[in-house]
Amino acid sequence: MADSRCQACGVAISRYAESPVCPTCSTDSGTSRSVVRAAPLVSAVWLWASPEAATAIATRDLPTILRAYRRINGTSQVALAKLLGYDNSYVSMLETGRRVISDVGTRRHIAARLALPAHVLGVTDADDAEYRAMLQFGDSTVRLAEIARQAGRAVEAVNELWPLVARLEARASEGHMERDSLVLLAQARVALGVSLGTVLPEERLSSAARWTGQAVKIAAHLDDSYFYAHTLRMHGNELRKAGHPGAAVARLDHSLQLSNDPADKG
Repeated sequence: MADSRCQACGVAISRYAESPVCPTCSTDSGTSRSVVRAAPLVSAVWLWASPEAATAIATRDLPTILRAYRRINGTSQVALAKLLGYDNSYVSMLETGRRVISDVGTRRHIAARLALPAHVLGVTDADDAEYRAMLQFGDSTVRLAEIARQAGRAVEAVNELWPLVARLEARASEGHMERDSLVLLAQARVALGVSLGTVLPEERLSSAARWTGQAVKIAAHLDDSYFYAHTLRMHGNELRKAGHPGAAVARLDHSLQLSNDPADKG
């Protein structure tokens, strides 16, 4: 966990936190929202979540990415040229590799128009470096938060997950997400929801269920049945705790249909 401490209660605060007071104390004092609100994910996020898109992005090759964008989005070269603000013949040369862009400003422009992180096209800056560092440590943050929750320190888990989710949500709402980022966001949403389900009073457990539900929305688009089944299982459990048995059974039944592991089926 992070070395910094809440000025009010002394609990460990996430490395991603922007406030010197932890989320729980902020909530108790009425100076902050009870939970960060899930941001709506724009359509471009789902576009880049597909396996084909992930393969194209991994090449870091602009012609490959442009061709993949058109195939997945079902758009014409003319429409892509209009989106980028270029002539159709110029886009054609980019797609075939007859024209190579080395200018940083142009690559940043293309990344922005296609809703891609700039580093995918070889452009790095301070903000992008910070974002990549967040992704690098984000998985550890989720795992450590889960360990804390299972050890009876659910408040610490919430305080660690809250700012991570907030930053990922902000990034996603702008359409700048890769598949790995979406997986991390879904994992963080599940962990935050389950931790909130441990911390919140009974009358507010629906908030926890909403977070696990937001994770399900992402998992449904990732073509990963194991992860999808896991999020459905977690969401079903939080719905049960929140007093929605009918909806809980529906989610758990869906998870059962997707699961191949006997332990998960049990």
